[in-house]
Amino acid sequence: METLAGILDANPDTGMAMGRLIAFNDADKNRKLYDTTYLPRTNEPNNKIHFLETMFTNQFATLTRLSLYQEVGPYCEDLVRSEDIDMVIRLTRHAKSIFVPEYIFMYRQHSGLRGSEQDRFKAEDNAKKWQHYGQTIYTNIRGNYSLEEFCPTFALDWEDSSRKRACLLQRGLIFANQSMGKEALEDLAAASQLNSNQITGEEVALAGTVIVYDMPWKLLGENKLWIKALSTIYRETPNGHKIVFAILQRLYRQIARQLLKKRDINGACKSAQLLIKILGVSGAAKRIIASPF
Repeated sequence: METLAGILDANPDTGMAMGRLIAFNDADKNRKLYDTTYLPRTNEPNNKIHFLETMFTNQFATLTRLSLYQEVGPYCEDLVRSEDIDMVIRLTRHAKSIFVPEYIFMYRQHSGLRGSEQDRFKAEDNAKKWQHYGQTIYTNIRGNYSLEEFCPTFALDWEDSSRKRACLLQRGLIFANQSMGKEALEDLAAASQLNSNQITGEEVALAGTVIVYDMPWKLLGENKLWIKALSTIYRETPNGHKIVFAILQRLYRQIARQLLKKRDINGACKSAQLLIKILGVSGAAKRIIASPF
């Protein structure tokens, strides 16, 4: 905490300082430490955008001024889980924050029942619970945030239609990462149709890096309407082609991980079939050639 307190003391205009966390599982007698989160993208300085993309740290690894808590109000009592995610997004929406890539907090992952008395669940159901309560939070965000609040920093000075396209792309990717396919596909389709100017390298890079969770791909593979919609975006416009092609870089990496690390041939085949359903055989081949093992 001394590190974070020093940051706040040295930066009076900053409302919140944060670092990294490292975890161990209580079922592991050796207490092996491992990272549990994704680091924020180095080319995006806005921590609000980072937290909208993914909870890249834990609230126990943050230090916040009392005045900022008083400004944003209390925790949402309607949430029985993920209240910290909701709060951190609200905090970074209202004030400047600074992230330092130092380990601040050690987090114990326990193997027993989790959750409050209102909603107890097994450790293996953790991802589903995160998804459920995360979608509750993001439904509220979609209804209360302006599109402009999703603008990536690189597009802040762009002309109106190009900036709007970048905002739609960023918001669509954020909601895709939360497995909210309907909302994500609406934004991605709108972004691909808006502004005939060729999509920029910054936007292509964004499309290829924001979706980091596994759940969106699992649910996409089970939803024929989502597959069709993504395939349509890919085929309708040159910009849509580039957006979807970049997004599916993550799926390609998943195939590589399933084959090379997990030796999961069945899983890799399912992922490859999904790639072909969206891009077609020739498009899938191009995606593989573009990112060889």
